[in-house]
Amino acid sequence: MTTPPVEASIKHRYDFGLPTLAQAPDYYKSRGFCCPSDYRDSPFQRAFNTDLGFYEYLSRRPDASRNFQLYMSALQKRSLQWVDWFPVQQQIIDGFDPTDSGGVLLIDIGGGDGHYIREFHERFPQAPGRLILQDLHSPSGPQGPGPNIEY
Repeated sequence: MTTPPVEASIKHRYDFGLPTLAQAPDYYKSRGFCCPSDYRDSPFQRAFNTDLGFYEYLSRRPDASRNFQLYMSALQKRSLQWVDWFPVQQQIIDGFDPTDSGGVLLIDIGGGDGHYIREFHERFPQAPGRLILQDLHSPSGPQGPGPNIEY
């Protein structure tokens, strides 16, 4: 038996990764092996016969979107956290004006369920300023975006 994140990872790779990968050789050959310059013109569109971008396509398929989020969550948990290697104090916190009571310190764009911004808040709970999570869907994880994090 497998865990939900592992099951979701397998489903996402099988349902989305393999069909897209299967289209890649012909797609790139037909374009002189150049990288796509438009996110709506890639092997993904060819594989799924759509003009939608990947995230737009997922947003219309709740089960697939859930699998993708679980897959990304599983990858994130296995990875070194950015707050472990980036000089957060010097590059983000020290440069913030503490007199700006409504100022935004950090925006996590495309942050899914907020793993990275939650990790930031856990490591730097006294950091000044607002923390904002932005994504195409509302947080669906068991914790939501977390305390002191706006969505």
